Amino acid sequence: MVQRRVSFLTHTILVLLIILILFPVVWVVSTSIRRDEAAFSTKLFTSRVSLQNYIDLLAPEKNVPVLVQELQSIVSRVKPYDKITQKRAEELIEKYIKRLEYYFEETQRRHDLAKKSYMVVTSKMLENSEKIKANVVENLEELKKTVENNLPNILIDESYALILYETLQRERYDSSTFKILKEDLEKYLGHEINDEETYEEVLSKLREIYATKIGIYVEELNEYDKRLSQLNFIVTELRKRISEIQNEVVAANLFLKEAILPELKSLSHTLESFVELKTKIYSTEVSSPFPIDDSKMLASAEQLRIQTLSVLENLQVYADYKEFSEALVNIEKGLQEILNRDESIKKKVQYNQIVGIYEELRPRIERVLAQIGDILENTGEKILILKNMNEELAEAQKDIENNLAVKANLQEQIKRIREST
Repeated sequence: MVQRRVSFLTHTILVLLIILILFPVVWVVSTSIRRDEAAFSTKLFTSRVSLQNYIDLLAPEKNVPVLVQELQSIVSRVKPYDKITQKRAEELIEKYIKRLEYYFEETQRRHDLAKKSYMVVTSKMLENSEKIKANVVENLEELKKTVENNLPNILIDESYALILYETLQRERYDSSTFKILKEDLEKYLGHEINDEETYEEVLSKLREIYATKIGIYVEELNEYDKRLSQLNFIVTELRKRISEIQNEVVAANLFLKEAILPELKSLSHTLESFVELKTKIYSTEVSSPFPIDDSKMLASAEQLRIQTLSVLENLQVYADYKEFSEALVNIEKGLQEILNRDESIKKKVQYNQIVGIYEELRPRIERVLAQIGDILENTGEKILILKNMNEELAEAQKDIENNLAVKANLQEQIKRIREST
């Protein structure tokens, strides 16, 4: 019988210990899945549950400013998007635009909900306006009595001087506020205040205390406000210029793909046919007693080949110009085939046609290569400018954050001084 009682007592103690140990865990888990302000509820369990807290912790979503910055980085091709393909860039842009649209829709839903809640609160306020008004008047009357009973006992120390100055600094000599505080001012000044001159005298004394205690912080705060205004102006101008240059880069890319690329492919196919025709001439039997002079053609072909290689080298830094590179490689091979000719072909009568056809192709090749070279040069400069501007923008935004932190610190110091008064 004694053994059973001991066992029952042991089990009871163990159960109580388990409850005490597990209760904080249950509280933490139930709080972590509550919605909105339900975490501050005194109830242990609630029907308003959500896993959003875990989603935000484990897979945080990019907000609107970050998404916009990411889109700007993709368009301007700065790190980490400087080496992705056009297809991948389009996929990312589409993904981020859809996310922005979701944010806008969510914002609209919340706006509608807030508006609806506001209408409900307004309706309730209107229904109880008279009761609220009566309570406010009653509280004001009690506050007035308290102030009237305690005001004569207030000492004019530095803290109260700060309050007096902030209250009176924009008040006229004969204002109602001055009349209420006239007695305290005269006590602080040491004699009666009967004109504007004596009123200015007491304000001057209060101003000195204010400048010593708060004024220095207020002045510094104003300086940071000016600095933040300048930085915000710089950020606005940088974003405007970045947007303009991005549009120029997009326009240049569109011109390359819509106008230059088809011409480049056409020249590539034409040169292939040209080389095939040149190869066939070797097997012809009709010869000329006078060798054909192709030195001008060879010199031009060599110059164009070098220019083509230069353009190909410039294209290596761009990830989305694969079709351009392929066409240019074919053109370079075609030009190389023109240079790789046997001396015997100069005696073939039909070789003169090859020289004539080349002279017709040469201006087209020169024009296309010059256009691509100019566009790539301008685009490269603009991308470099965009990179520098994005760095300046990031630096300016960092300066804004630092200045805002200092400003907040100053505001907190001013708040503490005022609260201590």
